[in-house]
Amino acid sequence: MKHEIHKVVKAEDHCFDTVKKDMVEKENFEGNNYANDNGVMFDSQNGKSYHLAFCNNKYTASAVAEALNLLDNLEEDGITLKQKG
Repeated sequence: MKHEIHKVVKAEDHCFDTVKKDMVEKENFEGNNYANDNGVMFDSQNGKSYHLAFCNNKYTASAVAEALNLLDNLEEDGITLKQKG
């Protein structure tokens, strides 16, 4: 599924330095990463899943999985992310 940038960030939020969760369309948090209790899993789409991380609770695991999905979807669209260094 291709996610275009105009779907990632709502049009009325066109001038900003930081992207906040409420500025991003919900579908962009969906993907192959998911939370399983307090674990973050990756579904490889071939019948296997892999543990990526263990978190202190299921809410943190869910947030990490959503963030990884968002990064994957941005990368899929060819968007280059600024890295602090």
